[in-house]
Amino acid sequence: MASHPSSKPYSGDQFNIYRTGGNIYSTLAGKDSGDDIITGAITMLWQGRSVRQATGGRYRPAQGKRRAEIGSGPADTHIGVDRIRLVRTFGGNQKIRALRAAYATVSTRSTGKAQKVKIEKVEKNGANPNYVRRNLLTKGAIIHTEIGSARIVSRPGQNGIINAILIE
Repeated sequence: MASHPSSKPYSGDQFNIYRTGGNIYSTLAGKDSGDDIITGAITMLWQGRSVRQATGGRYRPAQGKRRAEIGSGPADTHIGVDRIRLVRTFGGNQKIRALRAAYATVSTRSTGKAQKVKIEKVEKNGANPNYVRRNLLTKGAIIHTEIGSARIVSRPGQNGIINAILIE
């Protein structure tokens, strides 16, 4: 991606982050199993307070945007061979990002037992209908497993694991 001449790139594990004209953008620049570089759409990552009030008026900020206010892009957890990534967070803590997952821990409400089962496909995803076609795993998604349909109750991009409840 050709960057703006005045942009200042930041380096990250998975993303190249650019600051242009007061806005902060990122582009995905990782390598997949092949030799080609994956490039994604530009997304805004700044997660500070909006400059607009609820009434439409404008806040006059006392300070500009800060590096600490940059968020991170979505994990986009797919179905596949398990792959996780450790991400440093505020205060030096860590989050575990599940980039790919093949198995889910599915619990049954009637018996109270949990078992590890293989994920076959995504049946429904309330977060975004396109995630079904792309087989993306997010909280609230309905997945089809070996023992039936289940709803994901964990956050794979935050916790690194997939817990689900069997739909009976």
